Amino acid sequence: MRAPVDQITSTVKLVLPLLRADAAVAIESEAVPREGGPDLASIGEDGAAWIGPLLHAIREAERLVGRPRDDAPAWLDAVIDGGAL
Repeated sequence: MRAPVDQITSTVKLVLPLLRADAAVAIESEAVPREGGPDLASIGEDGAAWIGPLLHAIREAERLVGRPRDDAPAWLDAVIDGGAL
C-alpha cells in the first residue's frame, strides 16, 4: 500500500493538466483576444474572482509536483509564472 503522501502526489499530477486546460479556457472566455495571448487587463471582476483562485491552485500544485508537459498555450505559463490575477 502506498503512503498517503504518494497518493496525494499522484492525484495532483493527474489533475494538474486538467486544471491548466480549464484555466486556459476560462481566461480565453473572459479576456479580449490579442496577439500573444489574451489581454488579462480586460478580465472583469467577476471573471477574476473565479479565475484567480484557480490560478492560485495551479501555482501551488506546480510547486508540489512541477509543471506538467501538456498542450496548454505558452501564454498560460507566462500568466502562471507572472502571478497575474
